[in-house]
Amino acid sequence: MKSSSVVTCLPFVNAKLLVKRSTEITSVDMNTSGATETNTILRKVPTPTPLGDSNNNNSNNKDLRLPNVTRRSITPDKRDSRRSRSSPFFRSEANSVGCQAWIDKRLPLIHSLLFLLCLSVYWNSLDGSFVFDDVTAIRDNRDLRPHVPWQNLFANDFWGTPMYKEHSHKSYRPLTVLTFRWNYALHGLNPMGYHLVNVILHGIVTLVFFNVARVLVLSSTVSLTAATLFALHPIHTEAVSGIVGRAELLSSFWYLMAFLSYTKAAGRSKRGQTYPVANGYSGNYFHSNNNNSFHHNYHSSSSSGTGSSGNTTTTTNNNNNSSNSSCAPKKPFPWSCQATSASWASFMWSLLFITIALLCKEQGITILAVCVIYELCITQRLLLSLPTSEFLTMRSVLKGGGGGAGGKFSPQTKASCQRICALVLTGLVLMVMRLKIMVQLPNFYTYDNPAATASAPTKQFTFGYLTALNAWLLLNPSHLCCDWTMGTVPLVTSLTDPRHLSTITLVLTLAGLIHRILKRDRCQKELPVVLALTVIPFLPASNLLFPVGFVVAERVLYLPSMGFSLLVAIGWHKCHKRLSTLRDSNGRKIFTLLWRLGLVFCLVSHAAKVWLRNLDWKDEYALFSSGLKVTDRNAKLFSNVGHALEKQERFGEALQYFHQAVMVQPDDIGAHINVGRTLNHMKRFQEAEVAYTKAKNLLPQSRTGETYYARVAPNHLNVFLNLATLISRNDSRLEEADLLYRQAISMRADYTQAYINRGDILIKLNRTREAQAVYEKALSFERGNPDLLYNMGVVMLNQNKISQALNYFDLALKEDPDHRQALMNSAILIQETGIRQLRRVAIERLMKIVGPDGPDTKDVNERVLFNLAMLHMDDGDLPSAESFFQKAIQAQPDFRSALFNYALLLSETGRAAQSGPLLHQLIHYHPDHVKGLILLGDLYVNHAGDLHKAEECYRTILKLEPNHVQGRHNLCVVLLEQDPNRLESLVKAKECLESVRESAPNEDYILKHLGIVEAKVESLTESIRLSEHHSHFPEMP
Repeated sequence: MKSSSVVTCLPFVNAKLLVKRSTEITSVDMNTSGATETNTILRKVPTPTPLGDSNNNNSNNKDLRLPNVTRRSITPDKRDSRRSRSSPFFRSEANSVGCQAWIDKRLPLIHSLLFLLCLSVYWNSLDGSFVFDDVTAIRDNRDLRPHVPWQNLFANDFWGTPMYKEHSHKSYRPLTVLTFRWNYALHGLNPMGYHLVNVILHGIVTLVFFNVARVLVLSSTVSLTAATLFALHPIHTEAVSGIVGRAELLSSFWYLMAFLSYTKAAGRSKRGQTYPVANGYSGNYFHSNNNNSFHHNYHSSSSSGTGSSGNTTTTTNNNNNSSNSSCAPKKPFPWSCQATSASWASFMWSLLFITIALLCKEQGITILAVCVIYELCITQRLLLSLPTSEFLTMRSVLKGGGGGAGGKFSPQTKASCQRICALVLTGLVLMVMRLKIMVQLPNFYTYDNPAATASAPTKQFTFGYLTALNAWLLLNPSHLCCDWTMGTVPLVTSLTDPRHLSTITLVLTLAGLIHRILKRDRCQKELPVVLALTVIPFLPASNLLFPVGFVVAERVLYLPSMGFSLLVAIGWHKCHKRLSTLRDSNGRKIFTLLWRLGLVFCLVSHAAKVWLRNLDWKDEYALFSSGLKVTDRNAKLFSNVGHALEKQERFGEALQYFHQAVMVQPDDIGAHINVGRTLNHMKRFQEAEVAYTKAKNLLPQSRTGETYYARVAPNHLNVFLNLATLISRNDSRLEEADLLYRQAISMRADYTQAYINRGDILIKLNRTREAQAVYEKALSFERGNPDLLYNMGVVMLNQNKISQALNYFDLALKEDPDHRQALMNSAILIQETGIRQLRRVAIERLMKIVGPDGPDTKDVNERVLFNLAMLHMDDGDLPSAESFFQKAIQAQPDFRSALFNYALLLSETGRAAQSGPLLHQLIHYHPDHVKGLILLGDLYVNHAGDLHKAEECYRTILKLEPNHVQGRHNLCVVLLEQDPNRLESLVKAKECLESVRESAPNEDYILKHLGIVEAKVESLTESIRLSEHHSHFPEMP
């Protein structure tokens, strides 16, 4: 009978394995604690044969002895052999495996619970408003409006500013803005919809992260712990509760999807699946060991096969060289080990997802580096794999040798090289495209990131400390702040600064992790990738590669927190495992329970912190006030609290915060501008001018005979506009205001707001031609600026160019269909010109201001309502006219035109009695309203019969306008009606009407009434004459 041999698959034994003739040896399963288990008794081993010479049947081979480490691996450990299966160690491990199996069988339930957990802790953020950057990115961003071409999203930055402009922030995130646009299309500027999408996205990202963790660490318990930590981490409140944080959420989702697709392309997407390994064979590359829920069983690449599970025996026949092991492949190098078309399809999907992640936020491109590290450390086992006798490996090439006789790469190694090259090429292409779109680097200012402009070594010291500060926020997110700029983090200027200890601690921690990786930690092969997920996404925001426009931004830690959560989860489970192996049963139970309670306490406290932090993000006052609890060295926070109070018209309180900002940062131009603006609101104009002047003096001053360049923040130039607007209240200082606008334009040629305001000043100075030239110059910088187009219409209107004015109003509405002033004034212009074919257009434009749900009198100009009433009255739609008259009066109770015309409408429709209260209200607010007095006098004469009240109305008119024809005429009529049968009254009325006729000889109604009175006078005179005649000459019988 032919002899056979049994070879033990020993993990990572750096020695040649021996062939044992006529002997059966069970394989040894090693756990992380070094314990071994054997299932049969070892028999006496005859003369061993080296594995490399297994084809040689010579029995005189030399006896090769295994080193001590190998002998310990084969020989049963006495201490471990004494452990029974019922020991606490095995019970703990069994519980871990059982928990993992329970999770694996209920993944839909786990996914649902994780998603509901995210919804529950962020539910109170749904009723938040637009705060901080949300205002600029959403409320004031024209790219969200339906009338703006969607292509503009790919030409403008995140805030709606064209990328080519110098003052653009250069944040290119078109796909994120596209989702905002979808929100706007569904519900306009209702913040709840935006918040709801953010919360749902956070839940989805958490689920995908859980799946990524299962693929990476192959332990459902560790993955669930990491996902729960990630779902509840308070550092995410800015990314989830702040609407602009959607950039992080979307980028993270596609980031993880790209990683999952890449693992599938590299051959590792499902637990327990067959994957390629470095020596060309396939087998269970990773699996979950029964003795360790997150331990990977790696197999030596120098053995004749790789094991597929815990205890495996490989049998080698010396005669036919056949492999009968269950862990060996049926044939060497099966095609499943190579890059199939399906794997390349997954790889292409990963490249697409990477591009989408980049278009959501710039951090998304860092997944390229993570995929490269995954390829090297997981797929190719660059740090852990041993040399192969068949093919070259990446590790052997990098070490300058190794490899097999053929000196060729294995098929899967070739595929890995191809994938890495494709990743690098993709990264280069994406970065070149991104730089080309950006046109030029962004310009940031000292207050945004003070350390960026500091000198060495202060810059390096501070940037190092900021990295440690970000790590501390992940570890202890108790003091969170929405703004870390200006003086929030003082510069690290001295070697004796105690904050260096934080930097050193972080460096030592990272060094320890890297050292463990380089030592080829076989217990946690995924550690390099987990560390990469933590560090690499943070690098673009770390200031270590290039300066950025902020000191610390909590939302940029959303991606790095994934790797951090995995590190914490792995560490917690390792410590839990060690605690469960304590010999003292009481101590083991107590410490294990305390360790578990510690995790529960951490999760509950995180959830509570998230809930409370969401309340801070409800409105700007709460948000910025919470920041002042963290730091009182940030002038920007004081100013922002003041802005929030200013919006509530609490100017006195706002002024106190603005003054505090000036005290904290005396050279902050914006703080002085805020003081001046608030004083202006409080009608303290002289003090406001002083504050504006102080702010203006802080700007770089001109030097006689010298040309130099200085960078000025665009918002600081507002001091010229505010100061000019203030002094232009005095018509004698209009030229001075014009000079200020010209100074602003000289400092920034494309400062369109200065052009707009200067044009307004020139119109007031009746220099409309110059105003037109100014607006045309501004339009050369911003052709589609609706405000400029509207102002051009106003200029044309002042020049009595009606058709051109209407054309510019139409152009303004083409750029911004919601431009209220263009809508209102174009409609009024159409109404005044009497263009009947455009009357319907005028109504539609005014109705657009009112809105589909009816007007809100607090927001709609009463003139809009009045003009709608007049248009409907002209069209004969009297009920609609009445409705809009009522709403206009409700919006402004002293609206004279609305009161009079509504009263006139009622009078003309036979409801004169109802017009009385309106006329009394009109005369109460406007005693000199002549037409109202005329209508009220007519009401007294024709309906109330109160001639004395009517006489009072008409005499009041004659006091206001002695030559008012209608008033004099009506007074004559009243005098007549007081005693129409007396000749004296008729004579007075006749004389009154004759005097009126002299003032208006061509008024037919006066001539008509004079004729009537003359006839009555003549008739009454004749009657009197006849009566007197009869009295002197009585009729004879």
